[in-house]
Amino acid sequence: MKTEDQSRRARLATTTALFAAATIGIAVAMIMTFPATADLPRGFWTPVLAFELARSEDDLDFLAGTDAEAARLRGQMDAGHRWDMAFPVAYGGFLTLILLQLAFDRERLMWLGVPVALATIPADIRENLVLLDITATLEQGRSAADLLPALDAATWAKWGALAVAMGWSGIGLLRRGARLTGGLGAVGAGAIGLTWLTNSHAGIAEAMAVVVFAFFLANAARSFAAVWRLRGAGRR
Repeated sequence: MKTEDQSRRARLATTTALFAAATIGIAVAMIMTFPATADLPRGFWTPVLAFELARSEDDLDFLAGTDAEAARLRGQMDAGHRWDMAFPVAYGGFLTLILLQLAFDRERLMWLGVPVALATIPADIRENLVLLDITATLEQGRSAADLLPALDAATWAKWGALAVAMGWSGIGLLRRGARLTGGLGAVGAGAIGLTWLTNSHAGIAEAMAVVVFAFFLANAARSFAAVWRLRGAGRR
C-alpha cells in the first residue's frame, strides 16, 4: 500500500509530466507557426528571437512596410504570439513543478525558486502584448520606436526570471545526481546572462535559445521516465 508521501510524489510526478507534454506540444506548434526565415538584422537567423531582442527601429525593418512579404511575416508573428499566450503557463508551470519536486525531495532551498519561476508567466505574457502592439503599429505604417523600451523591459524581465529559476533548479538537479538536466539548467542560466551582458549579440542569443530548449526537452524526457517508472513499480 502506498504511503501518503508516495501518493503525493506520484501525483506531483504525473502533473509535472502533463505540464512537460504541454510545454513541448505548444513549443512545436509555435515552431510551425512563427516565420522560419526572413531578412534579419545583426546576424540573427531565428525571426522571433530577432523580434524579441530588437534594439532599434532598424531591427524591425524586416516586419515593416506594405509589401506582401512584410505583411505575411507580421501575420505569422501574431499567430505565433497568440500561441505564446499559453506557452508561459505551460513552461512556467513545468519549471515550478520541477522545483517543487526537488523541494519535496529534501532540497528545501528550492522553494526559493518557485515564485521566480511563476514570475516568468506574467512577464512573458506582457512581452507578447508588447510584440502584438508593435506589429499592429507597423501594420498601420507608423513608427514603433516608442514601444522598444517597453519591449526591452518585458523581454528581460522574462529572460531574467527564467535564468534565475533555471539556474536554481540546475543546482538542485545536480545535487540529486541529474547531471544532464542540471548542467543544462546551469549553462542555460549563464547563456541568458551572457546574452544580456553582450547587448543581445546574435550568435550568443541564438545559442542561448538552443540551450534553453534543450533544458526543457531533457527535463520533459526525465519527467516522462519518472512516470513510467512509477507505473512499473505500481504493477509489481
